[in-house]
Amino acid sequence: MHRIGEAEGRHGQGDALRRFLVDRIDPEGQVFTITGREAKHIGRVLRMDRGDRFVLMDREGKRFRAVIESVNRSGIETILEHPLPPPPMPPVEIILCQAALKAGAMDNLVEKTSELGVGTIIPFVSERTVVHPVQHKSSGKVRRWREIADSTAKQADRRMPARIELPCS
Repeated sequence: MHRIGEAEGRHGQGDALRRFLVDRIDPEGQVFTITGREAKHIGRVLRMDRGDRFVLMDREGKRFRAVIESVNRSGIETILEHPLPPPPMPPVEIILCQAALKAGAMDNLVEKTSELGVGTIIPFVSERTVVHPVQHKSSGKVRRWREIADSTAKQADRRMPARIELPCS
């Protein structure tokens, strides 16, 4: 018998279950199809297969223990076995207003502050800011920061990923 936090299936016997993030899980359904980046990561990168178990979490804080039913081109078909309790809410909500930084410095800031429990990051442009919001929107920086926050939420077992707002002035 395995504890809830232990893996079953071919991969990682006895290891902590992997966590995957989706936009929304319908708690009424028993079957869920994972598509997009997470499906590619599960099927092609990790090569997980039928019978492998993991934790499926959404942006609203819901979590389920899931098992893979099938892997195919259209996505990963899973069965939601049972709901899991979410991690506790942080005792305070932290909102970080941060002047936009150059290159990887902002990526690093998003990752580390998300790990520490920051709930919202609001980048802004000040008089002495070298980078500007138009550059961030057109270059996909905000999308990248959101991906970093998503990844950090899975790794750090956060209830929800940090919200990344559009840069303002």
